[in-house]
Formats: sequence, C-alpha cells, structure tokens
Amino acid sequence: MNRNTNLGLNRIVCIVLIIALFTSLVACGSDKTSENIAANQATEEVDGTENQAEAEAAAAKPESKEEPADKTDKADSAAADSKNNEVQSNALDEFKVYGKFAEFTTNDIDGNEVTQSIFANKDLTVVNIWGTFCGPCINEMPELGAWEKELPDNVQIVGLIVDISSTDNETQIAAAKQITEKADVGFVNLIGGNGDFDELIGSIVGVPTTIFVDKSGNIVGEIIVGADVDRYKSFVNKYVEALNNSSQKQAE
Repeated sequence: MNRNTNLGLNRIVCIVLIIALFTSLVACGSDKTSENIAANQATEEVDGTENQAEAEAAAAKPESKEEPADKTDKADSAAADSKNNEVQSNALDEFKVYGKFAEFTTNDIDGNEVTQSIFANKDLTVVNIWGTFCGPCINEMPELGAWEKELPDNVQIVGLIVDISSTDNETQIAAAKQITEKADVGFVNLIGGNGDFDELIGSIVGVPTTIFVDKSGNIVGEIIVGADVDRYKSFVNKYVEALNNSSQKQAE
C-alpha cells in the first residue's frame, strides 16, 4: 500500500514538473515574441519619424525657381553688350573728349531737314566747318571730295556752312552748291547760321576748322584749325584702327 502510494505521488510530482517546465517555455517564447514585435514597432516608428522629418524638410526647402529662358538670354545679352562697350571704351581712351555736339535741327543746302541723329549713322563723322567766303575752305574742297570716296563705311564727312542762316539765303546757297558741285563733293552740307550752332561757331578762331564726332555725339580727338586734309586723314586712320582693335578684343 505504501509502495503504491509512493509511486502515485512520484507520478504526480513528475506531471507537475513537466507542466511547470512547459509553462515556463511557453512564457519565454511569448516574451521573445513580444520583444521582437516591440523592436520591429520601434524600428517602424523610427523609420516613420525619419520619413516624416524628410518630408517636412523637403516641404520647408524653398523651391528653386528657374529663370525663364528669354529673361536669362536678355540678361546674358545685356552683360555681353556691357562688356563690349567697356572694351570699346578702353580702346578709345587715348582720344580726348571735348563734350557733346549741340543738339540741332537744320536743313542741308538741298532743303532736307537734318538733326544730330546724323552722327549715329557712323562710328565717326568728320565735321568740316567752312564758309563760302573762305579761300582755303574752297581750295581744300576737291581734296575732301576725293577723300570721301575712299573712306571706310563707318566714317562720313559732313560740312557745316557758317555764312548761311536759312533756306531763304538763296545767294549763299547758290554759291555753296556751285563750290561743292565743282569739287565733286557728295557729302551733306548743313546750314550752320540758324542759331543752333552759335556756341560751337563762337568757340572757333576761324574757318576752315575740322572736328570729329563719334556716334554718340561726342566731340573727340583733335580740333584742327586750317586746311590740312593730311591731318584729317591721319586722325581718322588712328581712330578706325583703335575701333578695329576693340572689335578684335570683343571677338576674343
């Protein structure tokens, strides 16, 4: 009886131990699973936080605005023009500037209206100030007419006649036409006594006087008193050479 009882007790103890061990294993597995889930959840939360931070940073970052192509092209063109003007200005620094040629509205001896815009047509204008009463002026006129035909395309001659005040001065106009036609002169000759040129004419000591005007209306270089076509040519050649050099630098 005692033996059977002991055996029964031993079996019960074994069963209890087995149940306890199984329960412990299940509990450990459950804990590990919980740990893994918690770890995965934490990772997901971190990832979610990072993704959210990246999204917020992207939203906060200012959008890069690309300039329209035409606006960029205009800016580039303006910068290029500015650079070209600077190069040209540097190349012409050796030529003294005396100031602006006065604005004017007058007529040529054929009755056509002419303004200071005539200077914008060429890089350089040779302004020959003369009078129908002036022997040296008349004597140099054929040489000026011949030189005009040899000038480069960016240079012109304009005559300014000091003793004609209006288109009503028929006698002086007739004399001027006779002089220029005989000399085979093709360049424009302006009526200079209308009042628009008084300051300029009042500043010279005699005729002929020759000055040089750039395309912006600036009086540049030399003021040559007296008939001296060789000096006119020398200055024009120097000026045109400087312009050509500046054009080459711009091309580079």
